[in-house]
Amino acid sequence: MNYLPGVTSHSIATDRLTMHYLAYGPEDGVPVILIHGNLATGRFFEHLMPNAPTGYRFIMPDMRGFGDTERVPIDATRGLRDWSDDTYALAQALGISSPVHLAGWSTGGAAIAAYAIDRPNEVASLTFIDPVSPYGFGGTKPDGAPCFPDWAGSGGGTGNPEFAQRLADNDRSTDSPLSPRNVITSSYWLPDHEEPADRLDILLDEVLKSETGDDGYPGDFTTSENWPGIAPGTRGILNAL
Repeated sequence: MNYLPGVTSHSIATDRLTMHYLAYGPEDGVPVILIHGNLATGRFFEHLMPNAPTGYRFIMPDMRGFGDTERVPIDATRGLRDWSDDTYALAQALGISSPVHLAGWSTGGAAIAAYAIDRPNEVASLTFIDPVSPYGFGGTKPDGAPCFPDWAGSGGGTGNPEFAQRLADNDRSTDSPLSPRNVITSSYWLPDHEEPADRLDILLDEVLKSETGDDGYPGDFTTSENWPGIAPGTRGILNAL
């Protein structure tokens, strides 16, 4: 697989799971761990590396449920703490003993927040890139209180089933607005941005590695008497959110 100059691919066994990650910069550089968002991988940060500052070691893991990291279920009852604990386990496996700089995009923002809440002395800095709401995704009032006691209107049942099926089917077409390729181009960046065709193909390949179903995207759900008739389950990424 061809990566941009200086970017290298690795896998490492941690005490939680085997994680795939990309790295850039000197091994003795100041460590910076970049956590991707939902339906993405560490490779979504790759394009930043040619202009990255010197003296840093950038580590870009594929998080649980995505990319080439070992397939291990997401326990959504812990929020994003599976991701934050996996990140800490990765840092330990890499021998990082000093506080680490963390950057989180979208879902990754919730993960690095949990990391800092649980390990305030292990964090050198936090950088949030379009982070998800600290109150979760959907089904909440402006102050974070749930709209209904069972959190109806959030969780795995809010994922679009056609999109999830197209992910599972490895759909590379442009047949539908819900084809993964079209979802990427319509919602991953600004409307006036056009990704080069070869790069878009690479990113589509990465998204299509996403685990689908109850243990991945979108996750399981329960029925509800409250609108819109679904409430969160206990597994998968949308329930973790």
